[in-house]
Amino acid sequence: MNVKDYEYIVEIARQKSLSEAANRLCITQSALTKFLQRVEAQLGTPLFNRIGKRFVLTAIGQMYVNKGLEIMRLDQELEDDLGCYIPNNGCLE
Repeated sequence: MNVKDYEYIVEIARQKSLSEAANRLCITQSALTKFLQRVEAQLGTPLFNRIGKRFVLTAIGQMYVNKGLEIMRLDQELEDDLGCYIPNNGCLE
């Protein structure tokens, strides 16, 4: 998994809709559907219950999203911290 994978699942959870998440992520709905199917197959369990067109997190899906949000936060924190060590980036004088 990479950070983008977590971003995709988190966005589906936020939107509760595959089509809305795909729009916000600027990818096709079919690409996002295939991605979700691949992730759920790798994990061996669904992350979402499909209720009509709504996507509702399962208990495992909620755990995945919580950890994904933490990973996304840490990734951003690392990027911000490393940016301070790049010359002419404004953090070091």
